[in-house]
Amino acid sequence: MINIKELKKYEPLYVIGHKNPDIDTAVSSSILASILTYFGIEAYPAILDKNYDFDNYNKKMMDDCIVYQPKVIKKEELSKQHFIIVDHNDPIQSIGDSATIVWGMDHHKNSNKVDNMLISTLCCNSLFIYDYFKDIYPFSKKELFQIYMATLNDSAFFKASRYTSFDKKILDTMGMDIDVEKLFHNYFEFTDFSSGMDNVIHRCNKIYEYHGVRFNTSLIKSNNQNQYLLEEYKKSLQKEKEPMLGVWQNFEAKETFAFFWYQNQLQSWYYPYIASRSKDVMNDVVNYLERSD
Repeated sequence: MINIKELKKYEPLYVIGHKNPDIDTAVSSSILASILTYFGIEAYPAILDKNYDFDNYNKKMMDDCIVYQPKVIKKEELSKQHFIIVDHNDPIQSIGDSATIVWGMDHHKNSNKVDNMLISTLCCNSLFIYDYFKDIYPFSKKELFQIYMATLNDSAFFKASRYTSFDKKILDTMGMDIDVEKLFHNYFEFTDFSSGMDNVIHRCNKIYEYHGVRFNTSLIKSNNQNQYLLEEYKKSLQKEKEPMLGVWQNFEAKETFAFFWYQNQLQSWYYPYIASRSKDVMNDVVNYLERSD
């Protein structure tokens, strides 16, 4: 469990999520900072002054459940602060390798770059925080709703493969009575292709590094109407100068296509369900890189 005496050595602590943030990053950083404060540790949710803008989809959901007021950290101040990272475990996704990280909680594949990381297999990092602290911290109804919304967002409203019966079991302990399909129709947005495919592939972007290979990622949320654009998407990925992972989810057909552009070759995978980028697809990419070594 949390080592209060150890963490107090590094006060103030700044809890920060990944760049190009989603609602899970916002809720994770805000609630974990509140939990640490409850235990007498000076902690604040934080963002960097660049690359921390929310897209319309995440901002709409976030604004309806949380007043997010993080501390803004400038790049030149990074070396002076101590950080806890959430919703990612590779510093290249946020503050970089030179900043001091004292602790972290995440639910993605472990990069093994940060000591003292707690790693979960749950579908949402906010849900992981809830499960970890629910017996010793009095979550408010507002916080429970924020965690529920973050879980909906990260699991594509329970439609993605990363959402399991174990996640449901933990959610059920919250006692929330929510019409998920209604929220899906209220909030969910398919990818907008109006700005051109070359721009689209750089949205929902995250950077990963495994086996010494650093690559960007792209996530498309499609329907049958846009399926004809799949070939154009593959061609745009192959224009990239650096390695690139592209994930195309078709929510109507309930299928996923993944493409990894690496060393001028395009590796492809097909999943007959809504596959998780961070779980199913990333595992296949890492296995592919292991075989390529």
